[in-house]
Amino acid sequence: MSIALLSLFSGCEWFFDDLYYDHIYDVYIKNDSPYTLELLYGSDEIGSFFINPYDSSDFYGSFGVDEEEDPIRDRFFDGGDRGSSERIQVLINDSVVVDWIGPAREMDPDIHHFFNYNSWEILIEDGAREGLLRFTISPADINRTR
Repeated sequence: MSIALLSLFSGCEWFFDDLYYDHIYDVYIKNDSPYTLELLYGSDEIGSFFINPYDSSDFYGSFGVDEEEDPIRDRFFDGGDRGSSERIQVLINDSVVVDWIGPAREMDPDIHHFFNYNSWEILIEDGAREGLLRFTISPADINRTR
């Protein structure tokens, strides 16, 4: 009985942490191309996942943000471990087609780059508590190297 209660309360830790923030954001990567993409991320320990054509994939999970914080600059890149990784590689059939190298920074809005703050979308409806951060990989990203 005590083990069940302990696991119940420890499993709810993230839920209770979310109550302290004004907004909760999920982070997604959208594949807007006709290819199945593999993404490699990380500096020390490499992680990877696949995204089907014209689909999206959860990249980070969710995290809380206070009203005065910018979810991309203040929390995802500076406060998160996946966002702060120094490199994202996009592969098609085991070949690297895009290699984005950090760190995250302000770039011209016309430069589409994983580490460009301006390349991310913040999707949240007025008055809503839950939102979405989304980076879209476009065919133009892939065609630059093909």
